[in-house]
This record gives sequence, C-alpha cells and structure tokens, in this order.
Amino acid sequence: MSASLVKTQYRLEHPLVLEREIAAPLEMVWQAHTQADHLSQWWGPVGLVNRVICLDLRPGGIFLYSMTTAEGNKVWGKWNFLEVQAPTRLVYLLSFSTESGKTIRYPDEPTWPLEMYATTTFTSKGEHTVIRQQLAPWNASEQEHATFAIGKESMKGGFNATWDELDQYL
Repeated sequence: MSASLVKTQYRLEHPLVLEREIAAPLEMVWQAHTQADHLSQWWGPVGLVNRVICLDLRPGGIFLYSMTTAEGNKVWGKWNFLEVQAPTRLVYLLSFSTESGKTIRYPDEPTWPLEMYATTTFTSKGEHTVIRQQLAPWNASEQEHATFAIGKESMKGGFNATWDELDQYL
C-alpha cells in the first residue's frame, strides 16, 4: 500500500492513542484479547452483557460480538483482522455490524466513521504488559473525521473503563 493511500484513508497524524499497563504477563493478556471465552468476560462497555458470536483469529478472519444493555437492547460489533502477530500485535478494522456481520454505521450517530483502523500492541514489562491501541477513521469523509475528533474523549473514557474490566478479570 502506498504512503499516499494510507495517508488519505488513515490519518496517522490524528489517531486516538491509548496506553495502559496491565498487571498480568504478556501471554495472559494476549489470550484475554484473542480467545472467545476470555473476551466475553471483559470486552465492551461496563454494564453490558457481551456475547462472542465468532472469533476467527487470522488475517481475513473476524471477531463478531454483541453487547446487550440491561433493558435488552443489542448492539453488534466486529473486528476484521488484517494482521495477527502473536503475542505482540493485532491490526484490524473495527466497526459496528448487523447480527450477520454486515458492517453498518453506529446506530446513534449517522456521521460516525463506518470503520476505524486499529492497531493494538502488547509489550512485556516483567510480570506486567503494556497495551497500546491506536485508532483512526478508515476511508472516512471530512465530516466523519470531525465526528471522530469530537468523540475522542468519550472513547478514551470507554476504553479505560473496558481496560479496568480487563484488569479485574485478570
């Protein structure tokens, strides 16, 4: 992929970058991110019930999941894996989806990017692991980039709460 193509689809200069040190060894944190029985226990916003529908951990594979509120409302999401380098790196397109896995826009925000390019790295730090996640809109319009920029603080809060769940789970 050419550098100019990457620059127009994935704005490297404006990603959301998150980092968290988890009090667990690298292999355990990797498994928590890549095995369905683990992901269903901690992935997603606090207070939602998560269900893993499919987890095919390979380039071209997907992670399809649902998140259900206490009122019974369901939202579906997926990761389309682009790179899998166990146990240190995952690259995927993150999106909302239908139950069957068709990519859709976030139901509550019509100008939210259809997909986000995500890179998650895992670095061993003794008995701890540093997770670094970078997200940016993929193939997005200017309006979608603007909506993403406005939503960064909310996403930071959401991801940090999710990682709190991971910390407690591990």
